[in-house]
Amino acid sequence: MSENIFEKKYSQFVNQSMTRKILYTYVVVILYAFLLQTVVVMNGLHEDLLTVLTEAVRINNSQITYLDYSSHNGPIVGFIGAWFVKLFSVGYCYIFLSSIGNIFVTIMSTMVVFKLTNSIKLSLTAGMLIATWYFPQVGGWYYDHVSYLFILMASILFIYHEKNNKVFFIIGLLMG
Repeated sequence: MSENIFEKKYSQFVNQSMTRKILYTYVVVILYAFLLQTVVVMNGLHEDLLTVLTEAVRINNSQITYLDYSSHNGPIVGFIGAWFVKLFSVGYCYIFLSSIGNIFVTIMSTMVVFKLTNSIKLSLTAGMLIATWYFPQVGGWYYDHVSYLFILMASILFIYHEKNNKVFFIIGLLMG
């Protein structure tokens, strides 16, 4: 009977310790993704990234995509940008939009790797690599990476859904 109590206490300790490590992993990955993306965006924007801001301002000025202006980004990128322009000023919206997008993708990637491997070190490494690769390589919120975001969200639904319904994955692929 005493062994059973000891095993139960030990397993609770291990579970609490594992939960803390996972929490610390997410905190480190979030801070890294936010700081890296903020530094990258504040060091300069180029014309490809400014098309997203221009589209957001046009949508907020009641212009309609493909009717009043043409866009290679697609309307979803512009609508999300327009929402952030309403929340923040034009200058800060791009910094926050890029940083939050990078954090979101980094967390999702870390979750997927942890769910598949159950390794904290591997999920931390994957989160750091994704935080470095996802938005910073192009400078910020960019339409190609937004399509990757939809595919990654579909992958998470597919992996975490109990029935492993393939419909979630197909919807994400089609949206991307």
